[in-house]
Amino acid sequence: MEQQIILTEPPSKIGLFIRALKPKKNNIHTSVLPDICCQLNSVEIIQKQVFIFNKICLFKQPDKVAASFIFILAAPAITSVILHPSFPFKALGSIHLSNEITQHSTIAITDKMDFSVHLTQLESHAKGKVVTFFIQATRQGKLVWCCSTKVLFLGDGDGKKKQATSEVHHLNYRELWSLPSNLGRKFAANTGDRNPIHLWPITAKLFGFKRHIIHGMWSNSRIEAALAEILPEAFKLNIEFKRAIVLPNEVVFSYQPSDNGVIFLINSHCSTKTLITGEAIFKNSD
Repeated sequence: MEQQIILTEPPSKIGLFIRALKPKKNNIHTSVLPDICCQLNSVEIIQKQVFIFNKICLFKQPDKVAASFIFILAAPAITSVILHPSFPFKALGSIHLSNEITQHSTIAITDKMDFSVHLTQLESHAKGKVVTFFIQATRQGKLVWCCSTKVLFLGDGDGKKKQATSEVHHLNYRELWSLPSNLGRKFAANTGDRNPIHLWPITAKLFGFKRHIIHGMWSNSRIEAALAEILPEAFKLNIEFKRAIVLPNEVVFSYQPSDNGVIFLINSHCSTKTLITGEAIFKNSD
């Protein structure tokens, strides 16, 4: 039986964070996801938040509503699902693995959005369990954006590591990005994602990291900003976070055209390791 969460306004991000601090054990042996749906209605876009978000992620247009920013608006609904009593895993320490974001049409800063969040898949992983969330955004009843996102919840895994794939060093067009130590704290202040793994070395160490790591959604947003001048009105952005990007750091972003868009990579500046892979697929607007 579906368990519905109906939100008529975005919940307090501080309130969600306090709820996430409550002790909870990951039920890592669960094999079935609960049927939880969250509906978040009439979400307004706050201009000041957009301006700061775009500055942190280096979008050239200060008032641009990025596809990545829509994920930030949906985040309280996603967190509300994770904090539901029947959800088997705790929020803190979770790790973003991938996104498939589709923007069907341009979103204006004056638009209001309705969001829905569903759980669609549970998978075993070497380090725990992976849950797939499916999020949709509608404007006046019409679908304008959707995303399938995979999140890893840490615990006893199945011990099966992914087969190693060959590293691709760089593509045709390259940029060097410098990521300061406080980048995660800036992004957290703007978005409300205060997962301890992103804030300080000492808080990240509580979850097995040597240093704090940047949010997957910052990387997602920074990639969109780097490609903004060539992205059409409608596109699909597929991103896989292959390795955590620790802070501070220097990384190389590279991309090149493909048959239906562009492919891209983020590599470590000081080694051959590939950190992020993905593609932007150009689509016809609805």
